[in-house]
Amino acid sequence: MNKICVFIPSLEYGGAERVASYIANYLGDKNYEVTLFTTRKSEKEYILSDNVHRIISNNKNEIYRILKELKPEIAIVVFAPQIISL
Repeated sequence: MNKICVFIPSLEYGGAERVASYIANYLGDKNYEVTLFTTRKSEKEYILSDNVHRIISNNKNEIYRILKELKPEIAIVVFAPQIISL
């Protein structure tokens, strides 16, 4: 099974967030192992499929540790300057 990571600051309502949630949900429903990383959780957000694992963290060391464990084949970064700079 292919492992895919998606990075976006949050899933609160917006265009990039809608696209990221759509991509993650679509791939998760197609039997890819999808992990979505955000730096925060908001009250109103796009809903993720049960097939998508979400990690909320802005801790650089924690994210690196998780990435080393997951060893994803693909990483998708959607409007995530905060995550890139971690």
